[in-house]
Amino acid sequence: MGVKGNQRLKSFWRSILIALLSVCLYLPTITYDFTLDDAIVIYDNQFTQEGFSGIPDLLKYDTFRGFFKVEGKSQLVSGGRYRPLSPVIFAVLWDLSGGKPWLFHLVNILLYSGLCLSLFHILRKIIPRRFQGGEMLFAAVLLFVVHPVHVEVVANVKGMDEILSLLFGAASLYYLVKKRTVLSASMMLLALLSKEMAITWLPVMVAYLVILQKTSWRNALVRPWPVYLATTVYLIIR
Repeated sequence: MGVKGNQRLKSFWRSILIALLSVCLYLPTITYDFTLDDAIVIYDNQFTQEGFSGIPDLLKYDTFRGFFKVEGKSQLVSGGRYRPLSPVIFAVLWDLSGGKPWLFHLVNILLYSGLCLSLFHILRKIIPRRFQGGEMLFAAVLLFVVHPVHVEVVANVKGMDEILSLLFGAASLYYLVKKRTVLSASMMLLALLSKEMAITWLPVMVAYLVILQKTSWRNALVRPWPVYLATTVYLIIR
């Protein structure tokens, strides 16, 4: 087996380890009930409880509208919130599970595992080998997997918006680097529809192009134009 074959095999077993560790670590949450902010977006949200039929309203209104059930009251949270992607998933899961928490937790675990795997492979692809520090990149991803700061995001189902936002944001950067502009813009739009904080990926992309790809500031600011377009579309919708 050649060098490339050995590298692929090593990457395969590392991927298996990341997947198993991230799933096993949070598997006990399947037995948990809903908690914390789950009331706002799931079991006390009238649109989510309508299942598939509530999806149009989840896409139309502020995320908190289905919880407060009164026009304008959702603005009690400064600036409002428009994060329809995870509530749409919750509505589907509500219909499929009959409102049972276990399926929500299972999906959250699988998404977290998918996020950890994606980060491992995306970082391997877009970070120049001279900056990967040998085994440091793999070690960094393992640290990400087990870090306790993620407990609330995975164990509290509402945290799915954080998982999706990071997953799609990282994918947007990856496709930007690969010059697949339509996919990059699409991923950015999905990241923003998951959570507004995804807009912070814009300076990250510019910094990546300047620092790691040695792109001029002018080109680095212009190249993400599809991502700017996707962001503008989101802001108009919002």
